[in-house]
Amino acid sequence: MRARASALARRAEEIRRALPPVVRRPLTVAVGLALLLAGVIMLVLPGPGLLALGLGLAVLALEVRPARGLLLAIQARIERAAARRRRTR
Repeated sequence: MRARASALARRAEEIRRALPPVVRRPLTVAVGLALLLAGVIMLVLPGPGLLALGLGLAVLALEVRPARGLLLAIQARIERAAARRRRTR
């Protein structure tokens, strides 16, 4: 399963890199913002809101530096929380 996901990620990155920057950046930002908006909406409606927020932030992090910093900070907090959870078990 991981090999297939990795191959899919590589293919998606190849397609994204093939687009000219004048198209790639606005398209990436638009998709990222759409996912963020969908995530916010799904926080109050049924659906995987947190997952959509995370995906939107990850997509934005491909092109927007502050989003990348926020994503790294969130990942660090999740890792610390997971480590605390493992220690308390």
